Amino acid sequence: MTNKIAELLFHPKTLSKYRSTRAYKVFLYLLVLTIFFILVPILDFVISPELDITDKRRFSQMLNIDLDVAKDLPNCALDDYIYTCIDEESKQQEILTILDIFKVVSDEDNKYTKNGLYLIKLTKERVYVVNQLGFTISVEYDDLPKSWQSFDFTEIKNSTYPSDSLYYLVVGGINEIIKQYLPLIIISIILMNYVIHILELLFLTAFLYLVYSRFQYKYFELFKIAVFGRTLPITISVILNLLHIYTINSLIITFLTFLYVHLAVMKNIPLDREF
Repeated sequence: MTNKIAELLFHPKTLSKYRSTRAYKVFLYLLVLTIFFILVPILDFVISPELDITDKRRFSQMLNIDLDVAKDLPNCALDDYIYTCIDEESKQQEILTILDIFKVVSDEDNKYTKNGLYLIKLTKERVYVVNQLGFTISVEYDDLPKSWQSFDFTEIKNSTYPSDSLYYLVVGGINEIIKQYLPLIIISIILMNYVIHILELLFLTAFLYLVYSRFQYKYFELFKIAVFGRTLPITISVILNLLHIYTINSLIITFLTFLYVHLAVMKNIPLDREF
């Protein structure tokens, strides 16, 4: 086992022997590499899955949320699963936008009709999610995470730090969802990265095939060699992640994978063969 790992890491010229490996073994090995590749961020996520105030800026940037709208929140509150507003203006008021797609609005009487890709409407007795085609999903307030079952927008906007207070309200519910579905979230992250790795290798193999098909290598044979040739690049990437160096990871993985495939292919070409 140790010799095999050493070969994969440091002897790229031996990789051509994997061109005949069965497909299920190739994809299984790529799955192992994918899990290894995201091991550091996954462990960080498992150890500390919840968002806190230190994540506020990153959270706002990722979801494109302007939390400074907290100072202009409607004068409304959710209490005992009933959403009420104390003035007419607050009954129909835009609150915030998420990812330029979801618009959260105060709509006590469920009369808000302005266009939006997706509207999340806070009405008197439930939340409605409405798309442009009019398709609607309703959720009772008591089905929401506990952090979202009771709040007072007036208190938030009158607090010392309104944007922080609004952030705590938003991430409070998100943290509950994360804790409840942590295993599913981790599996989804792994599968998403797995698909990304497969697509990356398919595109890389297409380029490799254009270069090396003249040497009687089939497309899927080059794909297999590229998968096993990814061992050292992924290992280096994990080390760089531990050192908090992220900017050159993708470049290193692509370049080293190409180099390892090149060395493996050239090793099996007769010396008198023209490139």
